[in-house]
Amino acid sequence: MSDENTNNDEKLQLKENLESADNVNAEVDLDDSKAKFINGGKGVDTADGDVRVEIASSSDTSFTGLGKDDLMKYATDPFWVRLRWILFILFWVGWVAMLAAAIVIIVLAPRCPHRPDLKWYNKEVGYQVLTESFQDSNGDGVGDIKGIESRMKYFDELGVKSLWLNSIFKSDNVDGNNGVIDYMEIDPKLGTMEEFQSLTKMMFKKEMRLILDFIPNHTSRNHTWFQKSQTGEAGFEDFYIWADTDNGWKDSYGKSAWEFDTVRNKYYLHQTAKEFPDLNLRNEKVLDELEKIMRFWISKGVYGFNILDAQYLTENENLTAQAADSTVETMNYKDNMEVISKWRAILNSLSDKPGREKVLIATFPGKFSQNDTMEYFGSDDGFNVIPSRLFSELDRTCDAGCLERQIKNQVGSNDKWRGWILGNQNTARAATRFGMKLSKLMQTVQLLLPGTGYVYYGDEIGMKDGDYDASPPVDSYRKENGGTIRDRFRTPMQWDNTEFAGFSSVKPYIPLSADHAGKSVATEKAHDFDGSYNNLDLFKALVKLREEESFSFGDLKVSVIDTVLLLNRKATGFPGYMVAVNLGADKKAIAVTAGPDTEAPSVVQLVFHSGKEVKEDEPINVKDQLATIPPQTAVVFKFIS
Repeated sequence: MSDENTNNDEKLQLKENLESADNVNAEVDLDDSKAKFINGGKGVDTADGDVRVEIASSSDTSFTGLGKDDLMKYATDPFWVRLRWILFILFWVGWVAMLAAAIVIIVLAPRCPHRPDLKWYNKEVGYQVLTESFQDSNGDGVGDIKGIESRMKYFDELGVKSLWLNSIFKSDNVDGNNGVIDYMEIDPKLGTMEEFQSLTKMMFKKEMRLILDFIPNHTSRNHTWFQKSQTGEAGFEDFYIWADTDNGWKDSYGKSAWEFDTVRNKYYLHQTAKEFPDLNLRNEKVLDELEKIMRFWISKGVYGFNILDAQYLTENENLTAQAADSTVETMNYKDNMEVISKWRAILNSLSDKPGREKVLIATFPGKFSQNDTMEYFGSDDGFNVIPSRLFSELDRTCDAGCLERQIKNQVGSNDKWRGWILGNQNTARAATRFGMKLSKLMQTVQLLLPGTGYVYYGDEIGMKDGDYDASPPVDSYRKENGGTIRDRFRTPMQWDNTEFAGFSSVKPYIPLSADHAGKSVATEKAHDFDGSYNNLDLFKALVKLREEESFSFGDLKVSVIDTVLLLNRKATGFPGYMVAVNLGADKKAIAVTAGPDTEAPSVVQLVFHSGKEVKEDEPINVKDQLATIPPQTAVVFKFIS
């Protein structure tokens, strides 16, 4: 009974709750467009009383698009038909016009000027260093590799990006370092392999490159290869050129090219000095050894080689051949190119990235004809660069006409790239041969010709030869053989006006030049001489000027007006330049031209003067006017219009 009463009470309570909910819903004005929660019942057929969601939409507003019938009215209306056709035609006319305009712009717009694919060795001035004479780092009076590294800031100041080191191989010190006894060791007086690699790592960080002298034509008699060949050891019998008799061939000194060896009882060939027997470069084992040497130094950070005595690499295999002039059998022999092309292929295979190309260069006597030299470029399989020793073999007796003829005989092209050497360790310095003023002019010509300029250490400050040789001479070989003693050409670099010129803390191995106190890097930086542009600033200005496209790869026209040598340089699409070098003792008035038989420019700008620093100069109207070139002065005009 009590259970039944309880159920009745629950039903009554539920009914009251529902009625209460209905009253609330009736009092709240809900938005019909929103969702409403309702209970089962009251117009909703529910069996379990679950809450359901009813979504109602507003009936106040509604949107419908145009119907088909409405659209058809506009589809056939003449006004809208015309408008659609006009817009359609205008779209395609505009599209075709833009296409035509783009084609016209492409066809008629000025093209970017052509730039040849120049490598680092085409663009950068090379600085030649005789290591033992550049900087002593350990106080023994001899320059060394560590000393070179200590002067890296100086190379930055000069603007040079490549160094060329004369032979640093371990040698017996006969005739300089030419007598190699080990190609894979550094001469102890110059440093260690660790110091060498420290140098190349530093250069790599500064994006500089290093070239080494390489001597593949001969070795010292003290080399183990020769000692094994003397005794006929298996595998070394034919490492050198042996003969039973002297056939009359002459060496570079005009003496017999054969020396009898008492150990083997045969003659060996030497085309330079008797202490340097010639290697047999037709022997594949010899070539394999030389390839290993080249790869070894490349792995140490070297970027290329200067091949010494390349004209003597091979000779007539017929050792009984005789000629009135034996050099036809031994010099510039036809098989030289076969050897050179193999070395070029090796270096090409190691040129793995742009900027890391490996270079093969060689120097030949200035007396070589154009044909003799050009043959060594081959068909893109010879030397990359052949520096000419033309300027190193001239002196002040060579006037403007002489210089014009010499340049025309030696100049190359973009595919046969020349280099230009003003001086080296085997010749008198430029300032001695030409005098100070003329040497500046020669350096101007050298660095503004097509090709790569190489400067011998100290020439950038106008160093002169030493006044006397060491006693006894360091270059004792030349003294004993009647040649010119070269100590005077190899005096230590003059850094400052201290007792030993900043080269060493002790007396140098070769006497300093007597003018070292007044002519040094420090004094050049401190002031000008005789009111003119000093040598060091002139050199820096020329290095900078060489960066201009017309000097980097432009054409060359050479001419002479009286005592004035004219070099016209022009690269297509870039401003042209005229270099006027007055070698005479009097001023000369000349017309500013773009070359012989060409129209003169109207407006030019002076960008270089060997006698003074040139800043941003105002354009000069030279139409129908003459330019006056002072005596022993070089100027450069840039063509504006």
